[in-house]
Amino acid sequence: MSRSPWYFIPTLYFVSGLPYVIINTVSPILYKKLAVDNLQITFWTSLLYLPWVIKMFWSPIVDIYSTKRQWILTTNLLLFCAFIGTAFSLRLPNFFAISLILLILSAFISATYDIANDGFYLLTLNPEQQAFFVGIRSLFYRLATIFASGFLVFFAGYLEKYIADNSLIWMIVLISSSLIMAGVFLWHLLILPKAPIDKPNENQTQNNNFIEIITLYFRQERIWAILAFILLYRLGEAMLVKIASLFLLDKSSVGGLGLSTSPIVDRAAAKGDRVANEIMNQAVDYLVTASSSVVERIFTPGIRLEIVTTGSVWQSQWGMWEKFSQGMTGKYDFVGVILPRNEPAFGAALLARNTYQSS
Repeated sequence: MSRSPWYFIPTLYFVSGLPYVIINTVSPILYKKLAVDNLQITFWTSLLYLPWVIKMFWSPIVDIYSTKRQWILTTNLLLFCAFIGTAFSLRLPNFFAISLILLILSAFISATYDIANDGFYLLTLNPEQQAFFVGIRSLFYRLATIFASGFLVFFAGYLEKYIADNSLIWMIVLISSSLIMAGVFLWHLLILPKAPIDKPNENQTQNNNFIEIITLYFRQERIWAILAFILLYRLGEAMLVKIASLFLLDKSSVGGLGLSTSPIVDRAAAKGDRVANEIMNQAVDYLVTASSSVVERIFTPGIRLEIVTTGSVWQSQWGMWEKFSQGMTGKYDFVGVILPRNEPAFGAALLARNTYQSS
């Protein structure tokens, strides 16, 4: 049964753009939030772009072995596994080296996916459909770019309101991306058509021609100038893309703009915006009122009470923690507002132990 290209072209090219942007654009932001040095970020993440530059050298392998459909499904699944591995590696002590290796692996897988994807497009669609969907595939590739560099980064900033651990935040973001890839893999498994002409190239003579073509390619006159152009023609853009996000995130004291992935209202209030200040003051008033209700209903006046505040919301540039603390201590002389003495996981383990012992 012939399926409309509308069923699979959008998802094929959305998944083509998603790992590319995460690997090349979002990874510097991720590492910056995890306190990796700028020099390390720019040097190592710049290498992540290389597989897309040199993918022509192993594209014949995609033609010779298996079908384009099978290559797409396999690389879909491998990207899911690689991003899941990257996500959990962020919680390890040597996360930078491990996650970088996994991202490099992801880059080669994604570049291979692109080879198979473009070939599948040509084999599955007739010339009229190819002409029609050339704009559609570009649209969904760009939507993936907006989703990865926009929504995912915003999502990470939103999580900072509730989670103080940046490695946990970015683990959640990468797992979310992995689940999207897993969902698309299942969709492609069910939907991708099996084109009659999508077959591995079993012609040994033609396969030998591939090797001959590559050999002749490297025997061209001034081949090193040609290779230098291929490798360096987008060098300026690549350098700018890697450093731009670091420039936006770095503090003004070191030459950056001091922006944050956290929500904009907090930053606007810190800079004196009247409306943002009103919103933040209302939020503090609500927190003080809610906390006061708990204090008056449960706790006995005169007994020292400490309110522990945890989460990135209390690291507000505007000073939410200070204002909440002033509101509570000004209202009750037996109340103190403190930051956690231990990580939340330690407190949870301690609570579990005490509960187990008491039972």
